[in-house]
Amino acid sequence: ASSGAIARRLAAKAMHRRIALLASILAFLLALASAARAQIAPPEVVSRTALPGAWTAPGPAAEAADRTGKRCMASAARGALRFSTRVGDAWIGEVVDSSASDARNVSLVFADSESPAGEAHVVYYDWSARALREGVRVARPGGRTGWVVYTIDGSADVGSFLSAAFVRNHLGVAYFDATHHALRYAEDVRCHRWATDLVDDEGDVGRFCALAFDAKGAPRISYFDSTSRTVRVAMRSGTRWYITPAVAGAGQQARESSIAVVMPDSVVHVTCRDPASARTWEVVLAPPHGAPPPPDAAGRVRR
Repeated sequence: ASSGAIARRLAAKAMHRRIALLASILAFLLALASAARAQIAPPEVVSRTALPGAWTAPGPAAEAADRTGKRCMASAARGALRFSTRVGDAWIGEVVDSSASDARNVSLVFADSESPAGEAHVVYYDWSARALREGVRVARPGGRTGWVVYTIDGSADVGSFLSAAFVRNHLGVAYFDATHHALRYAEDVRCHRWATDLVDDEGDVGRFCALAFDAKGAPRISYFDSTSRTVRVAMRSGTRWYITPAVAGAGQQARESSIAVVMPDSVVHVTCRDPASARTWEVVLAPPHGAPPPPDAAGRVRR
């Protein structure tokens, strides 16, 4: 064979190798794109079930049991925000915030386990300051206890219609931003250093929040959409929020809701109430699956 033919065969082999390499790279990139498209999508409503009985609205005081089983209560009374423990037939009270006589939407939660950040946490809307605050019960020398108050968010008129919950010793709070008519979420990332996030501001949204966490610690929030007069659910994956459509059925108008996440598959159950008929029903949302639609300009994903 001539030297020219040998050179052509070598050049052809080199071209085949380059084509094969490019094909492998292209296949890898396509696989990455497919994986990205297959990431979490908003859950879809899979069932709605009417429930018997009347809805029980939360009262003006928050009550919960501590880790020893004692009944505890937080409420605004006698000119201050107070924390009380049931001992025998009596309530033993402590002052959480002497300047919060008009505290509203009070929530009382306890840490998941022993925590240096404190055991009891009272989260409340300081109506006079229009701010979201947290009171933490801490140990003092001599076996005594005291309270330290932190501002979670004071950026606007924020903090009403709140819902607070612990997950893995991190406290999360969903709440209404009355200035911007939006739903916000705050999380204690480290020693009462709070990170706040805008969840939804499309229309007038965010009242009557209810907060729960899935098996991975991701927040799930049910809330009232005043524009469409129904309940929606928001869930976070990474730094992105995914918003469901209305969870109420045709002809149903919901306002109050509660939310629970059933493990291990993180199936979301939302109980809603129709204020016109006083009927309640449960909505079950399928776990996230499939390719999500593209996010909006704010990075939120809606179905």
